[in-house]
Amino acid sequence: MNATNRGLNRTLLLVVGIVLLVVGAAVATAAAVPDWLAVWIDGVASVDLAFDPSQPATLAIVLAVCVVVIALLVVFVVRQGRGHARTLVHRGGAAGSVDVDAKVAATLIEAALADHPAVSSVDVSGYRVRRTPALKIALSLRKGSSPSDVRVAVDRVVERWDAVLGSEVPVLITID
Repeated sequence: MNATNRGLNRTLLLVVGIVLLVVGAAVATAAAVPDWLAVWIDGVASVDLAFDPSQPATLAIVLAVCVVVIALLVVFVVRQGRGHARTLVHRGGAAGSVDVDAKVAATLIEAALADHPAVSSVDVSGYRVRRTPALKIALSLRKGSSPSDVRVAVDRVVERWDAVLGSEVPVLITID
């Protein structure tokens, strides 16, 4: 229910994992086999000749790569958490406006479900789904509990919340 691109995240993790695996295998092989270590040292020496740090072009390339990596990391960090919503409902009028925070819903719904004998834990959070505020209610049940009975209880609590609020808020219920 958030805006993180899972495919991009998994691809990035796969590429980084493969690179780390290859580098780790090369280091382990170089440490275990002395002949490979000599080849590796020769290879590093040739790289030093190809990329002379005193050349302005080399420094410009390194700087450009660093700037691109930093920009990508900043974009990644800024995109995180975009799915969460603080304000669940906004009502505005001539006399003023009222905002209902998602924490109010979380507190009330968690308190209403905490006394249910089948529920061991409740977590309620607000999200934005296609610019519409929604609630996610995650429940953990005790062993032997009936999920359908708990779902009926959650439906009643959500109906009461919607009646208090005066409008219906989309709700996702997950039961573990």
